[in-house]
Amino acid sequence: MLLDHARKPAIRVPLTPLIDVVFILLLFFMLSSVFGVEQHIALQQSKGRGGAQTAVTRVQLLVLPNGDIKGDAETWQATSAAFEDSMATWADEARPVAIGATRDTPVQYLVDALARLHLAGVSTVRVFESVAL
Repeated sequence: MLLDHARKPAIRVPLTPLIDVVFILLLFFMLSSVFGVEQHIALQQSKGRGGAQTAVTRVQLLVLPNGDIKGDAETWQATSAAFEDSMATWADEARPVAIGATRDTPVQYLVDALARLHLAGVSTVRVFESVAL
């Protein structure tokens, strides 16, 4: 007599919960990852027009769309030695600097100029709204 052995049912793992867990892990790692290094510069807000008037004149700079920086009397390339010398002079004289950009200027050029001013030791920097040329 032939006896058939009872076959064990195949164990099936449900895939739907497994896929949910994989998507939750993917979402977690995407949200907790850092894709770029952010730089920041601490800016002080203006406190109004009160206080004593000083005789120090403000330097006004405008960042142009090609990356050059236009001052009151001259225009510099952002990486030029002349601009580095001017920034060192402004830092030594504790002159406040107001900087802005034209509407066509990429924001990164303005951020780079702010970083250069900070590294040069310029302590008072104000950012003004973009202007049209």
